Amino acid sequence: MVLVLATIMAFHAIDPSFFWKDDFQLQYLPGSREVARAWSEGSFPLLSPYSWFCTGLGAEYQYGIFSVARTTADIVVWALPLSLNGRATALLLFHFAILAAGAYLLARSYSISFPIALMVALIASINGWNLWWGTTWYPSVASFAWIPWYWIALRSAVAGRSRWSWLGIALSLYLIIAAGWPFTVLMAAVITVLNLVSLQSRPRTIIPIVGGIAIGGCLASPAVLMLIEYFRSSARMSASGILDFLWSVPITAFGGFVLPTIQSVWAVFVGDMPHTAVELTGGLIPLCAIVAAIGSVRREFWRAMRYELVLLTTLILLLPLHGPNLFRWSFRWLPLVHLTLAIVGAQAFEIVRRARGKEPRTLTDRRNVATWAAGLVVIAFATAIPFDHDLDTTATLAGALFILCIVWSVFESTERRVAAYIPLALSIVSIAAMFVIFSPAREVPGWEFPRSETTLSPVHPNRRYLSLYAIENIMADGPERRRSFGIRPEFLPGNNAMLMQAHLVNGYSPVGPAAMKRLLAMETHGAMIPRYRQWVLEHATGNQGFLAHLGIDGLILPRPVFERYRTLLQSRGWNEAARTEGAVIVEQRERRSFPIAMARYAVKFPQYEDVGNWIFAHKTLDLPLAILAPDGPAHDEAYVLRRIERVSEERLRTTVDVAPAAQQGKSLIVFMRPWLPGWRATLNGRPLSILRADSIMPAVEIDSHEHGHLVLEYRPASLLIGGTLAVAALIAIAAASLWTIRRRRVSP
Repeated sequence: MVLVLATIMAFHAIDPSFFWKDDFQLQYLPGSREVARAWSEGSFPLLSPYSWFCTGLGAEYQYGIFSVARTTADIVVWALPLSLNGRATALLLFHFAILAAGAYLLARSYSISFPIALMVALIASINGWNLWWGTTWYPSVASFAWIPWYWIALRSAVAGRSRWSWLGIALSLYLIIAAGWPFTVLMAAVITVLNLVSLQSRPRTIIPIVGGIAIGGCLASPAVLMLIEYFRSSARMSASGILDFLWSVPITAFGGFVLPTIQSVWAVFVGDMPHTAVELTGGLIPLCAIVAAIGSVRREFWRAMRYELVLLTTLILLLPLHGPNLFRWSFRWLPLVHLTLAIVGAQAFEIVRRARGKEPRTLTDRRNVATWAAGLVVIAFATAIPFDHDLDTTATLAGALFILCIVWSVFESTERRVAAYIPLALSIVSIAAMFVIFSPAREVPGWEFPRSETTLSPVHPNRRYLSLYAIENIMADGPERRRSFGIRPEFLPGNNAMLMQAHLVNGYSPVGPAAMKRLLAMETHGAMIPRYRQWVLEHATGNQGFLAHLGIDGLILPRPVFERYRTLLQSRGWNEAARTEGAVIVEQRERRSFPIAMARYAVKFPQYEDVGNWIFAHKTLDLPLAILAPDGPAHDEAYVLRRIERVSEERLRTTVDVAPAAQQGKSLIVFMRPWLPGWRATLNGRPLSILRADSIMPAVEIDSHEHGHLVLEYRPASLLIGGTLAVAALIAIAAASLWTIRRRRVSP
């Protein structure tokens, strides 16, 4: 663990921005800040008031609010006096340390020697995929960190070594699921199958395994059930059956396990482009050991590791395939591939070493792993020649590795103790070399943020903004089309409004509320489609327009767009409030961003598609409110206004006192916050039906004879059910623990 932390700190010293980039900057670190802030306010971080598009922190799943480990890390890191870059690195260090410790103990459970177990810990934690993509998709590391611990607990249960194995299974599985990365949950399922198959003649050991899995699943059920409830009303739902062809590992890249500099054609974000196989970094030494074991002691090797070999083969075969939706981009299997490869390779080292015993060793000995490594380097380079787009770099690496393997083989032919540490040293060298060479050439963007998050953008804390940036306003293409760079953080791209507590409609949501995604035409990063931006500025900026419905009283515009629409905006009451190098902030004369609004007139529609079509087709500046009311046909509705008092808006609820009506007729009260499945409304304790204003805000109708205390509260049924299951799981843990302790005392 210390070795891994030292290596990461060395990498951080070489390139301080490496561990804070892309989605970690736009999505996960702002979300981490919001989770820590909510707990410091004494509130459960189910919602964020600083983004409409990504308001559901709990329902979005990837923020890990139900994970004790992630939440603890968030609270501690944001309590420390660190820079934004330092906080990101600290969060990763915490989980890399857990992953390294678990991988080391997993290797030791296979009776692997100390130096080789250190190699397993290194490769499992800071392999190429974790370094280049785990530092972008932070939940992947936070979740995968517990996979080795889950594997250890399963092995303990299968072997019957501990009566507490069920608890290890339960807690580690809970931490895997609750951390917020769907692919790792799938990995846990694969490892479970591996261990169940290996039960053979010990069927009774299935009881602690099944019990632990059931308890762990129940502990994590709030996270899963909230995602399922939210997913049904998301934009991602419509694409649930579509295969995604990006980021599968082409067969031509498989040589990257030996020579990661091999540059073949991958299906990347911008299309089919040459891509260096940095994700495969770390596979060389374990793979060489496996080849040596197959070439010299295949029967003993197969007998000892047949199940793990089948798992490894299956995982490698999955890499070129395509997956749907939540399990898209099959290169995300690589963390488990690296862990399994390291375990199998480590065991191969031990088996070859035992078979060799104290016999004289020569360079040509079939059991000399280093000789096999040198041969594998030559073969990998030869097969890469026809398609490698960067053959000179690959040739340089191949030559260096070949020389190192020859030196290693000389040490292997001696009795020197240092030979046992050479695989670890070569793993460190290969990973460090790839980092030094390719960390500046990463293909994901990074933004240069000011040291203090409060100076990101000169926006007013009491206004609600819509940032009208397109993707080209926050990302610029590099010299090579497959690379991009982050620019203009003052647009508050992604979820960065959460960092400085600015109220923004935009947000980063891979799932995305379907109605909001359609009406605001936002892409995943919170960017707006330019064609829709034109519609907003021309048709939605009037005093009674669509933006007024949402309480938006501030706009963040690219400077060229502002100059084009300056006269139009000024004629509608929008005035320049601040200016940066790339953006202009305009605000309405009068504030609109209130918690509550009322309307005299609305048009009701049964489906949200009808709401969107009507809003886009309405060409006048005075846009009547559209109400999504699925219980009846489309029709117009008139309402009466009321006096409202004592309005209070909190993170999870809004309360208001509604005065008696002065005339007959219903009143419509709109809560100016984003709709999610799970809102509950009551008037004097009596439940009210929730409508959807413009299909994206919760609203209620109140009859003329009704008045009193109106409460809107976020209480999703999935949370209530999941919470009940989690409490039941805690009770089961307490009961099972007491039973285990009592049984241990009774047993001789």
